Amino acid sequence: MHARSIPFLAAVLAMASAACAREAAPATSPARPPPAAAAAAEPDDGLAKLSDDELARKLLAVTGGADIGKQIADKMMDAFRAMPNIPPGFTERFKQNVHPESFVDLVVPIYLKHYDRPTMIAAIRFYESEPGRKMVHELPAAMAEAMEAGKKWGADLAKKTLNDLAASPPSP
Repeated sequence: MHARSIPFLAAVLAMASAACAREAAPATSPARPPPAAAAAAEPDDGLAKLSDDELARKLLAVTGGADIGKQIADKMMDAFRAMPNIPPGFTERFKQNVHPESFVDLVVPIYLKHYDRPTMIAAIRFYESEPGRKMVHELPAAMAEAMEAGKKWGADLAKKTLNDLAASPPSP
């Protein structure tokens, strides 16, 4: 996985976590303020004026998700270059045909299916804040370390399982 796609995945996970936390909130949570009071408390960042489509595109942009199309195409080109029977000129023509924004066009309806306006607005506000920008910046390194820890964990678990089998083989 390319390090630039990790903020996108983190955004998806963060939104899922927020949704779970919202569902797990106690039934005695305070009542929501009336719409007029809520509107007065909202920052005037222009997000409320954006269409749902524009919100989804902005969320993809602030999380790095808009770059995934290019990352996928780059990985595919690397794979094509390594193939011995690729037709001459294929990778160059493939590169000409790549339009990463068309990947965003495919993802926007998926976002609109899964995320409502308030969720997208809240996520954009977070990822545009200082802590959100720090999270997007630091997440590739944190995920790389987590992946290394996961590899070690898996290897240790496999060794333990082999030792368990050696000490007590399964019966036929």
